[in-house]
Amino acid sequence: KNGHGAYSIVSNSRNRWGDFSAISLDPNDPYSFWISGEVAIDGTGTSFSNVWGTQIAQVEFVTPEPSAILLAAIGLIGLALKRRRA
Repeated sequence: KNGHGAYSIVSNSRNRWGDFSAISLDPNDPYSFWISGEVAIDGTGTSFSNVWGTQIAQVEFVTPEPSAILLAAIGLIGLALKRRRA
């Protein structure tokens, strides 16, 4: 996600971008993981010109269902290999 606020180098010329970011697998879904990280947000209405915020996102991999053709092909290959061994 793009930040919504200004981002500039701090006075000692060290950007500390990404110090607080993480990624973890979802313990209940082997096809999902969670990402969290810093984003610069607009500090309008506060005493700061920009404020750090946290973005949390879920990424999920979708596994396609095997097609009948694929299953038939795997079965035929297995049958052919079985006959070669005999």
